[in-house]
Amino acid sequence: MGRTAGFRLVLILIGFVVAMPELAKAIDPNTPGDLAVSVFVAESPDFIREWVTTPSSHGPTIRRIRKARFNQQVHAGFIVTGYTRQEDLRVDFAIDVKVTDPKGKVIFKENNWARHSGKVPSARSFILADPVLDLTIEPTDPAGQYQIEATVHDRTGKKSASGFWELDVGPYKVQQIAGADAPVGSGL
Repeated sequence: MGRTAGFRLVLILIGFVVAMPELAKAIDPNTPGDLAVSVFVAESPDFIREWVTTPSSHGPTIRRIRKARFNQQVHAGFIVTGYTRQEDLRVDFAIDVKVTDPKGKVIFKENNWARHSGKVPSARSFILADPVLDLTIEPTDPAGQYQIEATVHDRTGKKSASGFWELDVGPYKVQQIAGADAPVGSGL
């Protein structure tokens, strides 16, 4: 590539970023008190290892899926932001989880499924709740849209927030959703 062509390419890329700045931004964590929980489903639990080994200056990549096939184990994760810290920098929250089938029947429900009580150095970050939920839908279960719902209860801030993820289950091949490989955010 010649110098002129390379220069044009750089100008085009700069123009693209200026025209669409929302694509260039990392996802920022919520401010304390603006509690939120993001639910997602991944085909592999590898995101856990990446989450704990990735420096906070670089967000981990989570390959989320919207479709799964019967008898495929998938992994639902719960990311919390906007929590309130205590004076000693401790965060204290619990997450209730509920899974409903395509007919609206609750097939799994567990209060306090995941808990976090520990010091967090940053007032604004993301916390991956532990444990994640391993889920397998069997062929005897109905095909269709399953909903994984999480409600986080911030015991310090005395607030709650909910989020959900829909997963289409049937005799499908696994497909990743568009844009799913984007980093979660910085300041983890």
